[in-house]
Amino acid sequence: MGEIVAAAAYRAVGQAALYLLILPAELIALGYLVYIAAGVFREWRKK
Repeated sequence: MGEIVAAAAYRAVGQAALYLLILPAELIALGYLVYIAAGVFREWRKK
C-alpha cells in the first residue's frame, strides 16, 4: 500500500512541476518569438 501512495505522490509532484514550471516557460518563450517575428515583419514592411 505504501508503494502505491509513494507512486501517486511522485506523479503529483511531477505534474505540478510540469504545470508550474515548464508550461509557463514555454509560453514566455513563444511570446518572445512572436514579438521578434512582429518586429522583423514591421522592419521588413518599412523597406
